[in-house]
Amino acid sequence: MADLLTELREGTRDAHERLERRLDLLNAPSRSRLRAVLAGFYGFHRVWEPSAERQLGEVMTGRSRLSQLEADLTVLGETQSENISLCTAADIRTHEEAWGSLYVMEGSTLGGQLIRKGPNGLAGMPPEGLAYFNGYGRRTAARWRELQGLLLSLPSHLSSEGIVAGARKTFAVLHDWLPPAERPGSG
Repeated sequence: MADLLTELREGTRDAHERLERRLDLLNAPSRSRLRAVLAGFYGFHRVWEPSAERQLGEVMTGRSRLSQLEADLTVLGETQSENISLCTAADIRTHEEAWGSLYVMEGSTLGGQLIRKGPNGLAGMPPEGLAYFNGYGRRTAARWRELQGLLLSLPSHLSSEGIVAGARKTFAVLHDWLPPAERPGSG
């Protein structure tokens, strides 16, 4: 498992880049698009979080981001979060898949910091409406290092191929679930 982090990074690079291109959140999304993206993340997390918790137990303590999403959606005028569609494909079926998926979702807390602070990122978003992209705030980097330590200490009977496959599946589910970037002339 010593090379697991390298396997995850290299094994998901293309899927990660594909999702980033699809979302294109560094280029100042409109408020309506941002609301659609956050609603998509909400629908994903509503399924993913309990599923990950079933597989990983205490590892998931303090990792819920649903309240951040609810707060952001409220700022953006979405008052009926219970009516948001759920991403049933976010369900996790194996322990290995859960670890790979957690790698992706915890990595997104780092990416969210870039989106939030980026040169064009979320310029039109009120500061109180950036909770989801703020991850764990000042503790985001520490939480990421904590996860890396957990991944490096996983028992050898867990399949690194299964963990990487779980990460790739998560990127694919997010890619297919979240709305694509707005393109000039596409409206």
